[in-house]
Amino acid sequence: MKRHVLISTTHNFKISLPNLEYVCECIKANFEKVYLTVTSDASITNFIKNKTSFNYKVIPPSGAGDARREALSLALFEEDAEAIYLYCDFDKVAVAMLERRKDFEDFIRNIPPHLHFLIVGRNRESFATFPYTWQNTEKISNSAASIVFNIADLDITSGCCAFDYRTGKKILQRSKQRLTDTEWPIICKICDIPIEFKSVPFLIYIQKFNHGRNDDNWKGYIPRLTLALEAIKSLENDIDVTSSQTRKN
Repeated sequence: MKRHVLISTTHNFKISLPNLEYVCECIKANFEKVYLTVTSDASITNFIKNKTSFNYKVIPPSGAGDARREALSLALFEEDAEAIYLYCDFDKVAVAMLERRKDFEDFIRNIPPHLHFLIVGRNRESFATFPYTWQNTEKISNSAASIVFNIADLDITSGCCAFDYRTGKKILQRSKQRLTDTEWPIICKICDIPIEFKSVPFLIYIQKFNHGRNDDNWKGYIPRLTLALEAIKSLENDIDVTSSQTRKN
């Protein structure tokens, strides 16, 4: 049986101590190992250090992409060809364990043992829990990605994916961008690594845990539109490589 390993990142995530204790116990029950990057201003650092057996690294805040690469590097330091790695943002893991634990655990138990790269996205009901500023802008990125990867109803912007050790090494060697949600699958496509997609019900938005600045008013469109544009531009990497290969042939 494949070992399940969680890779995650957290930055200034606010959660009560009882909820954090519960979430960490749930994680321990479902994953053999956990690799976590915690930014230096995160409030949960001491708990992770003193109350868990998680492998963790404290890093300066420098963006989600860098934090995810640091966590991936930490996880892949020891070769484990028998492991399936699940990357998921820590706030999403916490909300899933608090609000959709059975759904999350069912998913973990049923991860295909021979997968290469699996995009894990939100189903329609879970996507609808997010603020309209998120939904309207992420629909743009997802529509473009659906065409690029030829996968219907693709949700690529959920911050969750699963992969094997060899795929993780390929990604780590090539990843440089800020938006890994789109970059990592593009790396797989360029390297001819099979890509699958699964929509799930546990990646939901709970305001007290997930809210950001201006998520619920029109000003939230400003950063979200910027992210959507970056996501679409990162998809062009595949077009550039394909065009280059075609010219060589």
